[in-house]
Amino acid sequence: MSSSPFLSLPPELRQMIYKYYYTASDGYFLQPISRKLAAANGNPIDLALMYTCRRIAYETRDLPLSFNNITVSTVYDPEFRPWAGRFDYLLFAQFRKQLSLVLILGNWFLTEEMWVRIEQTFPWFVPQLRDALHQHRHHSRRSELRGYKSWGFSDSFNHSAEAFCRRSYGLSALCEALEFTLRILAQKETEKFDRIIEYELLGWEHSGSGRLLNFLDQCFKPWDIPHADVLAEMGRRFDDDRLWPTLQDWAPNERYTKEYHAKFRISAASAAIYWLKKLPAKKRVCIRGLAIIEDYPSVGRQECHAAGLVPFCRENPQLRISHQVSMLNVIFSRALLRRATSFEGLQTHASHEIGEVAFEKASSALFSETVNWLAEIVSLPKAGMPDGSYTFSLDGEPIPLICSRIFQHVVLRKETMRITIEQSLPSLDIGTRLDVGLRLHRGHGNAFAQLVDNSSFIKANFDPGQLWNVEEMLAELQRIGSTLVPEKNLDFNLPTGDAVLDIVYNLDTVFTSPSQDTTKTMRGLQTIFVLGTLFLTTVNAVSLPTGVPRDIPEFRDKHPYDPPKHEHRKIIRIRASRNDTDDVSDEFKTGVRKANGGGTLHLAKGKTYVIGKALDLTGLEDIHIHLEGEIKFTDDVKYWQENAWYHPFQKSIMFWKWGGKDIKIYGDGVIEGQGQRWWNEFESGTGSILNPDNKYYRPILFYAENTTNLDVSGIHLKDSPCWNNFIVSSKNIKYTDVIATALSNNGSIIPKNTDFMNTMNTSTVRIERTWVNIDDDCFSPKPNSSDLYVNTMYCNGTHGQSMGSLGQYNGEVSNVYDVHIENVWMMNGDYSAARIKVWAGEETGTGFVNNVTFKNFWVARMDYGIFLDSCYFNISAEECNAHPSGMQITNIHFENFTGYTSGVYGNAVARLSCSAAEDAVCANVTVKDFNVRTPCGGEPVVICDGMHGDIGVDCVPYDSDEAKVALKAKCTTPMAAIDTDPWGNGLIEKKKGAFHPQ
Repeated sequence: MSSSPFLSLPPELRQMIYKYYYTASDGYFLQPISRKLAAANGNPIDLALMYTCRRIAYETRDLPLSFNNITVSTVYDPEFRPWAGRFDYLLFAQFRKQLSLVLILGNWFLTEEMWVRIEQTFPWFVPQLRDALHQHRHHSRRSELRGYKSWGFSDSFNHSAEAFCRRSYGLSALCEALEFTLRILAQKETEKFDRIIEYELLGWEHSGSGRLLNFLDQCFKPWDIPHADVLAEMGRRFDDDRLWPTLQDWAPNERYTKEYHAKFRISAASAAIYWLKKLPAKKRVCIRGLAIIEDYPSVGRQECHAAGLVPFCRENPQLRISHQVSMLNVIFSRALLRRATSFEGLQTHASHEIGEVAFEKASSALFSETVNWLAEIVSLPKAGMPDGSYTFSLDGEPIPLICSRIFQHVVLRKETMRITIEQSLPSLDIGTRLDVGLRLHRGHGNAFAQLVDNSSFIKANFDPGQLWNVEEMLAELQRIGSTLVPEKNLDFNLPTGDAVLDIVYNLDTVFTSPSQDTTKTMRGLQTIFVLGTLFLTTVNAVSLPTGVPRDIPEFRDKHPYDPPKHEHRKIIRIRASRNDTDDVSDEFKTGVRKANGGGTLHLAKGKTYVIGKALDLTGLEDIHIHLEGEIKFTDDVKYWQENAWYHPFQKSIMFWKWGGKDIKIYGDGVIEGQGQRWWNEFESGTGSILNPDNKYYRPILFYAENTTNLDVSGIHLKDSPCWNNFIVSSKNIKYTDVIATALSNNGSIIPKNTDFMNTMNTSTVRIERTWVNIDDDCFSPKPNSSDLYVNTMYCNGTHGQSMGSLGQYNGEVSNVYDVHIENVWMMNGDYSAARIKVWAGEETGTGFVNNVTFKNFWVARMDYGIFLDSCYFNISAEECNAHPSGMQITNIHFENFTGYTSGVYGNAVARLSCSAAEDAVCANVTVKDFNVRTPCGGEPVVICDGMHGDIGVDCVPYDSDEAKVALKAKCTTPMAAIDTDPWGNGLIEKKKGAFHPQ
């Protein structure tokens, strides 16, 4: 028992005393030079109580770190300054070396298996990589790092990622994708591979793959603060002997009146990470609050550094990090430095007293700079940052009002313009579409929406405003009616005079001079800056032919629908769901069983019936489903992927399966698939339903098997996760007056593979009067489908009326025959209005497509009017020639096509490509009354290869000069205008067509 009266106090009371004693008024601050904690005034921390006795020392050993928030700011150390600049350059050099290695090795050694692995992990990277490799093959030139004789501060965030686009998904994502690709390439070592590595990585240990992996393992992380010895060794490897002295010396200005050098700083996040690594783990887990203040631009891709905090947050679940970035001193400064890259340039801007020239200069890079930060921050949860551990904040002080107005009128306006451009991509020719698409900022996702709504860990201490209205912006562009539309200058009044805002934007924050302690200060702000100019191709509405419905109400007016009467059938009703989590699957199944054998299950108008279980609805006979309300499937991905019904064809899964005889489903109700979550997660994963390694299965909205006499009419199939309909091993199928839509509410997400109708092993199908607004095939019979009839179908944003795909599986016989499709409107889609697609490759099937007629097609902005594709899917011309399709194509007739193409393929309006296989017949293919024109100003050209006999129109081979000239004449054309939002719920179709002002 201690004799000290203090130690005799109850533990709870002692704890209160300890907290009072050890808690500093402003917490602790990490000192920039010593890298030790101190009080706010710089004085040492008072720990005297801890030294009074062993008992108190033991009881309080962890309390100072627990009771005090720790603040870390950017670090400027004059002695370490040149080494920080050297690290900045070497980080860039490592990045450039990785870029170079990917291009050199990729063109030699990337296999199809490697491509698949890359696409599975980084689907967005694949088109960039293919484009970069193509550029490298045709315009190869080495990037010599020894050409860099100096390294200025603006170089840190001004260098390019040629031939990749660093902006699209963020620099960290690009670096991860490059490293991932190189590590995959390292697994396929050959003698040639070893020679290339030895040449490209001189001075590194090991050989071949071992040397490549050694290089990757030693590459710096952006948040590293390496020791000077490590930097010197890395500098030797990258031959920076000419550049290194320039980082240490003063440099004269243009007139040799002053000398200067860049203030290379260490970011606050890097300083915090360095300190945390040095701290024993037992001490780290005691920390509760860490405030990281980025108050100046810093080296090493400053926006990427928060990722280095993830391990510490995972190690210490009680740690709460607040990461604050100054809009004025970091975001604006970096934007200005990207435009005024020299000391003289900044001096010029400083000479304007009110600073409008500097802010005008920065404006063109301000949006991009903000997005670069948000792209990195929004990716932290995916990198493993625990929920609630980290908060990011844009700091508007000392000019919160100015920041609010800049954010509203510049940043958010440009974000809205970005969304507008994203929506406009389908109107561009394919070359421009790919070029613009790759360069759009996409990595930040919906970070601006989160910021505006204050709904996530991304915050601002000023009012960021609201996103602009996309429809109004589109309408304005349409009103202007110019092909290239510069964004109008936007003037807005701000307070004037020094009394309102004393804006201090010192050159001293970036550069320092031995002869001048302070530089000219720009005081006040009357005008912020003029908006940068953005260009996009307009999407002026194109008039549809008289009588063509532009939206669902017009479709219903033109084709009135009256549901069948109940007649004298027994009516079964079930309770509706009380909310979106109230699963009535069991009640629904019971209702179906009760109505089976002559009854009608009535689902009432205005009611929702939530289905959260996989249902077996087979074995039915003589049943009606009168759907006036809504059937809504849950979006519990884990449950459905584990429990949904499965069909091996393209790894299909289904919410439910119907089967039996004499089944009628009718009414003006909705079957809702809640596809958005499925589309989002599919897009971020495998990216293709035809990827053999795809494991992210998505349910089909309606599936029937072994069914005779199925009659579906009137209903609305909405937002299916995958195909809308899959009918298997059935006959006598009828769909009339049906609507199908799949509209994404995310501009970067496509509702992939949402085909309207797929059939397999099925005969006698009738589809009439349908409105389809989806992202994939409008009608697509799969293997062994026959006696198919389609009449009066309106398709927007689709991939066409497609036979197939067929012949996908080795040894499979796939036949489609006796098909008649007429009176079809194809608008704003990819590929072609009428299409046949058969697989080529080493392990594919055989079969035939016979007696198919496409008649009375009106084509508006489809890539081709006709496309007979014998080199499907995702296969090179070389492989297609080596392993051509074995499918027979006979008696195919295209009659009475009118309209115009998209211009993606220039003046080429149709392409018919038959298999080169000797035993693959391609005969009696005819084209009659084909009046599809090109928007690109030339004569329409039909391309054909491998045809047996005359097709009825003039055509030229793909390799001919005429075809090459026609294909090269690419152009853009506006969307055919239909309603983007026919249900008035505020969602905008993000990918295809449908640009029609509300």
